[in-house]
Amino acid sequence: MKYKPDHRLSLVAVALILLLAVIPMSCQRGAKTGDASKADTLSWKDMERKLNTLVLNYYNNDQHDSLLIMSDALMNLCREHEDWLWYYETSLRLGEEYVYVGHSDSALAEAQKMHDEALSRGHDFGLAGADFVNAVVYEAQGNTLECTHLLRKVLDKLKGVNRPTFENKVYT
Repeated sequence: MKYKPDHRLSLVAVALILLLAVIPMSCQRGAKTGDASKADTLSWKDMERKLNTLVLNYYNNDQHDSLLIMSDALMNLCREHEDWLWYYETSLRLGEEYVYVGHSDSALAEAQKMHDEALSRGHDFGLAGADFVNAVVYEAQGNTLECTHLLRKVLDKLKGVNRPTFENKVYT
């Protein structure tokens, strides 16, 4: 039998190098003014976008282990800077991933955690996200009645939230 390298491990290694080397060094890119003594650092928001890009890549390419690692890193960064919208977006994606790989219990636990945290913060998108993950679990179990009921609740909670892409996802 011929050995086939696992490219997922390479991607995880690259992501870990990014996290371990780039983030602690404040992501220095050099000075804008030409003065080598001044460093322009990558903002936490830029880092958040980069981590989100990795998370989306892993999500869209069924790279579960890498998705878990990057989601954790992104959620920690969001928590540190109190960016709850991206925090709940990532938690939502993580909950969906658990359902797609057959770990409904983990998805339900993620949804419960998201619900409890969003309730304590009064965050409508987080509450909608928790219901959405629960709806995806119901759908996977073939319980379309409960799934439909929850999706209606999600749409009600999204009325004051400007997330059209997520709203489109609810309709599909």
